[in-house]
Amino acid sequence: MPFQHNGIVMADLQGRIQYANIFMCDLLGVEFNELHERFGLDFAFSEDVDDARVHFALSQSPGSKPFRFRLRRSDGAAIWVDVMCSPMQTPDGELYGVMATVTPAKT
Repeated sequence: MPFQHNGIVMADLQGRIQYANIFMCDLLGVEFNELHERFGLDFAFSEDVDDARVHFALSQSPGSKPFRFRLRRSDGAAIWVDVMCSPMQTPDGELYGVMATVTPAKT
């Protein structure tokens, strides 16, 4: 299955993680119950926070482009990932969050 090696994350408009799959937890080195309600910025290095904010803002628009980003695991190690985001909307078109697929970078 192609999704077995992808992290799946759903975040609200404030960047608070509402759901992440087990692969994402393993990637970040956290337990499943530790990830819920944390902010995506918790996993960015301090020098990358501004870039993370820009990517998150852009991901709220249809047609956002994939990007490569460095995440900080719970043990402090860096892991490069490729991220593809899509805005989540109600049937009426109201934006309420962002869905992201996170894949470890191959290079």
